[in-house]
Amino acid sequence: MKTTPRVSICVPVYNGATWLRECLDSALAQTADDFDVVVVDDCSQDGSLGIAQELAARDSRVTVQSNPVRLGLARNWNRCLELAHGEWIKFVFQDDLLHPECLARMTRASDAGMPFIVCDRRLDFHPDCPEGIRRYFAELSSLEDLLDGNDTLSATGVSRILCEHLGLNVFGEPTSVLLHRDVFATYGPFNERMIQLCDLEFWARVGSNTGLVYIPDELVTFRIHEASATAANSSAQLFQKDVLDVLVLFHEFAFSSAFARLREVAGQCDPTVSFSALAARALERSVHDARNSDDPHSQRALDRVVAAHPRLGRRLWRIWHRMRKQFK
Repeated sequence: MKTTPRVSICVPVYNGATWLRECLDSALAQTADDFDVVVVDDCSQDGSLGIAQELAARDSRVTVQSNPVRLGLARNWNRCLELAHGEWIKFVFQDDLLHPECLARMTRASDAGMPFIVCDRRLDFHPDCPEGIRRYFAELSSLEDLLDGNDTLSATGVSRILCEHLGLNVFGEPTSVLLHRDVFATYGPFNERMIQLCDLEFWARVGSNTGLVYIPDELVTFRIHEASATAANSSAQLFQKDVLDVLVLFHEFAFSSAFARLREVAGQCDPTVSFSALAARALERSVHDARNSDDPHSQRALDRVVAAHPRLGRRLWRIWHRMRKQFK
């Protein structure tokens, strides 16, 4: 009878054949031995599935599932969670790498009793990476600097960072994170209405309630290239990524019960942070950009977001925030 592993390494895949073998090899090369690898292919068309199946045939720790229809980014992450059985969940993306000591070091850090572990990562920019993406990461604040030498951050501390760095993911990508599976039962899955900020929204949802443990060593490599999800979203889905994801993020911060502690800390900041006001401004920008877009899909995407979040469609709420803005 197969025992439950301590860690399930989850590898969501879509057209990742270029880097996938190296990624999976790094997962299987861990010095820790109590883990399995769950690969979920999201209808790849480039041979990714065959690469994963080939490795699974040679190593019983690897299981491979293929989605019958394309799920998309966050939904495929959640599909990985449904199939994983480990006590801890460790994502690694198809073009990223794990240091051999990654699992051993991160599970050791879990002895602190927190369900959310973050490590530093090495950024590997491919020559074809757009300059704008390079600048974004160069200017992004370091979690190590924000912690000022500490290796733990309380829920209040996470909330303060979220208030001081609005909409920015200073915590890192999923490859940099280890999560106890209980957080998904407690706080729910990744938000499938987002295409890029879904990791930040989830880190905020968990971290503002639990705090986190930070390991200041580069235990993973985050590879950034033109075909990566980050770069692809930047070029192909700008309205969703840059506008609607921000709208959904601030809506959740403002109204979801999971962010009650975050709102409490926001009210104690100087100056105070109103996520409701931020959501109203994000909605104004969304409406403006959709009206002025040459792409009819933009308006339809906005309509879907408003329909899923009824408060955004309330005229009085929008008028109230418009008046507050005028009289400030």
